[in-house]
Amino acid sequence: MAEGRIPCAVPFCRRTADASKYEGPTKIICGKCWRLGSAAARRAYRIARRRERLLLARYERECTKAEATGVAIASKRARKWWLIRRHLARAIHDSWERVRIEATERKGGIA
Repeated sequence: MAEGRIPCAVPFCRRTADASKYEGPTKIICGKCWRLGSAAARRAYRIARRRERLLLARYERECTKAEATGVAIASKRARKWWLIRRHLARAIHDSWERVRIEATERKGGIA
């Protein structure tokens, strides 16, 4: 494996991606393998990512509004935001894994 490259998470796929483009993930699914996942699994991932993005934007607006008025966000409210964020992170991870498993099965000729 070349230095600075991330391999596709689907076994027997030899594609890689530039590691400098990705900050956090250590695994990727290349576009070719991503399309092997079912449309429903890819849609679930896309919806979860969209919900996370909208939630973070709403949270930022709420924090900015609270800072402008000088009122701190209550710890109960902050905990609720954290729980929702954790739930969405789990949904994103599960849907990504579902796409990876389906792509692996298709690539291996199982499904």
